[in-house]
Amino acid sequence: DLLDAIIDPAFLTNAGSSSRLSILVDPIVQRGSEAQRAKQFDRLVLLANEIESTSSSVSIGCFDGGWFRSHGAGVVSTVSYALAFLSEWCHAFSSRSGSVSEAVGRLTMVLPVENLFIVEIAGLRALRLLMSQVINTYCTDTTSRPLPRIHGVTKISGASLSDPAFNLVQSTSQAVSAVLGGADSVSIMPNGSSDTNQEQENRRLARNILLLLRHEALLDRVSNPLAGAFYVEYLTDMVAEAAWKRFLRIEESGGLSRAFALGTVSELLSQEREQSRSFTNKRS
Repeated sequence: DLLDAIIDPAFLTNAGSSSRLSILVDPIVQRGSEAQRAKQFDRLVLLANEIESTSSSVSIGCFDGGWFRSHGAGVVSTVSYALAFLSEWCHAFSSRSGSVSEAVGRLTMVLPVENLFIVEIAGLRALRLLMSQVINTYCTDTTSRPLPRIHGVTKISGASLSDPAFNLVQSTSQAVSAVLGGADSVSIMPNGSSDTNQEQENRRLARNILLLLRHEALLDRVSNPLAGAFYVEYLTDMVAEAAWKRFLRIEESGGLSRAFALGTVSELLSQEREQSRSFTNKRS
């Protein structure tokens, strides 16, 4: 198993000595029963304890927001699931005598960024705003309360094989919304191709988009560039309020792991897919 291979002090020391290593393991999504999820958390706590004494540049664990979006979740509900995951993460470490602040600082929230632009921006900003509220419940250390890293990933579904220029515009728009939303890091997924040469070209273009946003658009020079923009602030508040209400309902049902085990998550996602289909049919 990958985690068994990674829980090795020599490996961790070498991996974290010169660069940042992220071990993106989601202990909840697609992990079977509650007992299997608990076992996964046990191993992650062990891994965190090993890392704490060997390396400060290794991240462990992630929230897989892409799974929720691909199963029908919208921006608001994805934020609520992310908060429920964070709450479960903090509880898992506090109940196992682990350092909550240490664990939170090593967590990565992976969120897909699609084509809703302003809404995507508001979702990322709302998540960052609400994560502090969750962490404050578990972390008693007032001097050090790091936030999880937010990693935005562009989504290539709906890419046009006949119009590569459209794909570039779409990827660029998604990347810009991730940066403006406050993502700590961004991955631009290259458009797929059966042609090996074209696939290499797509990868080069995906890398270059990030370089252009950094060196030409200078989007990395300003922290929170949309602060004070009325519509963005208003939409962020709306997303945060709706996501927090949904998060509280998940917590009242026993948390995200219990919601998965009881089928509550599947039911909620099914309802959301149906609502989306109904809305699309009305528009057409």
